[in-house]
Amino acid sequence: MKEIKKKNWYVFYTSPRAEKKVNEYLLSLGYESFLLLKSEFKIWRNRQRKLIKSPLFPSYI
Repeated sequence: MKEIKKKNWYVFYTSPRAEKKVNEYLLSLGYESFLLLKSEFKIWRNRQRKLIKSPLFPSYI
C-alpha cells in the first residue's frame, strides 16, 4: 500500500504592501504559494490612469 504524503497549509501575515515580495521569496525557496490578485484601474488627481494589481486579502499569503 502506498503511503500518502500530506501537505500542510500555512497562512502568513506580512507587512502591509509586502505581499508580492514575500510571495516571490517563497517561490525562490521552492515553496508553493498562493497569492490572489485583483486588477483595478486607479485614477489620480492629475487624471493619470493605471492598471494596478493588488492582493484580494491584504497582508496575507
